[in-house]
Amino acid sequence: RPPLPLGQHALFAAAAGRAAADPNVDAEADADARLDVPSAAEFASLVRTWELLKLDPAQAVRRLEVGVDFVIAVLRTRCAPSTVDRIARRVQLLSSAGPSLSGRAVAGLKVVPPHLRSCFMSQLHVLCRLRDETPTLGTSEQLTAYLSGPCGGLLEKLQAEWWMSSIDETATIRPQYSKKAMSAWLHADSQ
Repeated sequence: RPPLPLGQHALFAAAAGRAAADPNVDAEADADARLDVPSAAEFASLVRTWELLKLDPAQAVRRLEVGVDFVIAVLRTRCAPSTVDRIARRVQLLSSAGPSLSGRAVAGLKVVPPHLRSCFMSQLHVLCRLRDETPTLGTSEQLTAYLSGPCGGLLEKLQAEWWMSSIDETATIRPQYSKKAMSAWLHADSQ
């Protein structure tokens, strides 16, 4: 079980739900390939699965040597069938086509703190897979347009979640999004 979800997970989950609420999306046809609109906890679990299983296609050199199928097989020997089935559904979703995402595009977004860029990219990969979208996000402009348009102002909402203003109008990262706190969240042991 991952640690408690953060506010950013709720914001991403809500953005994923925008696609599910779209009347142009055939929910019945996509029912087998997609999870239901996720809660913040489910979104956090998907991000953690993405990170722990090293599923980012752009990071092929970081892939697990044993492979995801081996991990699922080991889980079958140690976990309840319902748990394994839930994880297998997550892996299936996360293995589907996703965005073409550039690290330079993310680095160009001044509102994303440098220590959150990798996490932000993982969350974008999960978001696009939940939305069943494969956008090209190669520039900061494309990324901003995607997050502001189809995702309903997600970048602005994340900025408000991550940063707090002080009396002298300087922005300070919220404690729960500090480098140390985010590392602890990602590497927390199962409880």
